[in-house]
Amino acid sequence: MRRFAAGCALVAAVVAVGGARAEKLTLVQGTQGAKIGAWEVQTGGLVLPEGAAGCAFGTVRKGTPAQQFSYFVVLKHGYGPCSKTDSSEEVGTENKLANTKQVVGVNGHKLTVAYQIEFDARAKMVLRETITVNGKAVDAAKGRVLLVDLTVTPPKWEQKNVELPPLGATAPTEKKAAEALGRKTLEALAKQDKGVRAFIGAAKE
Repeated sequence: MRRFAAGCALVAAVVAVGGARAEKLTLVQGTQGAKIGAWEVQTGGLVLPEGAAGCAFGTVRKGTPAQQFSYFVVLKHGYGPCSKTDSSEEVGTENKLANTKQVVGVNGHKLTVAYQIEFDARAKMVLRETITVNGKAVDAAKGRVLLVDLTVTPPKWEQKNVELPPLGATAPTEKKAAEALGRKTLEALAKQDKGVRAFIGAAKE
């Protein structure tokens, strides 16, 4: 389990050392995961740019070399210099099950996304996949993209059946890779779906 929390004190320390804040902040976290043989789950990917839509995501490897998104959340989040953030991730594997849980909290508003996959490793077959958003199960077959307004409690969200871009074999565990992937995916989704594009536009501050 990994946990990260930050607030205004951290930003104040940065400004005190470097002077006036010249650039907008971006909170970034890479993924962490667990695997059973050729099956792997990752979660905790997080990109929160100040004044723009952000994202949270997980990935899964289903007995093949390539990763793919297990879910991708487009976030309206309100993150800024004095925001209080609290995020955590959990991953686990047991026999034919692998599961993840990602919690993203900004200014007291909290989102929890859980993912579980049940599989037959010998047959390289997925038996069942489930995604849960703040305790409510959603059908992964109806879309892995979630539009979430994390500026209110409870968060408002909508499921979208939009094609996600393919991924490579390496999980985005490093911050630089996670940020690049998050921004690239947001751009790709905005280009192909007007609903996503409108949500991203409305998330700008």
